[in-house]
Amino acid sequence: MPIEPFRLIKGGQFVCTPAWSNRAGNVDDFHRLYFPISGHAQLWADDQEVKIRPGSVYLIPGRRRISHVCRSAMQVNWLHFRACDLVDQALLDRMDAVHIWPAHDWDYWIDTYQQLDQLFAEHPLKLVTATEAMLMDQVGQLLVEYRLSSIRMIP
Repeated sequence: MPIEPFRLIKGGQFVCTPAWSNRAGNVDDFHRLYFPISGHAQLWADDQEVKIRPGSVYLIPGRRRISHVCRSAMQVNWLHFRACDLVDQALLDRMDAVHIWPAHDWDYWIDTYQQLDQLFAEHPLKLVTATEAMLMDQVGQLLVEYRLSSIRMIP
């Protein structure tokens, strides 16, 4: 039986308001993907400050203190996940910064990540598979780069 490369935890579409703000922060063992639609917010991953706004896709690695502030409103599609492969999970955990892609790099997957509400409400197999493929494509490319850079660092 094949093992899925990523474990999908939860996700959907959300409107962040000032009530969503959490200045104290939490440390979680999952990774976050944010696909902002409108508005903006600020996020801190340990000491790194990131402005979350439309036009980019954000991978916020787990196992670091995450705090966030939204002063007005931000609409966002979001996904929480873990890597099933222990090496991939360790690579994501050890990322030194939030990874930011231009949103157009994810254009092929827009129909998938815009349906995250449906994914977690109904679990249609086609959408589950598409979401896993999206992660394998985009996050998988990032993990390959990290693996190759790790190999190059070994004497």
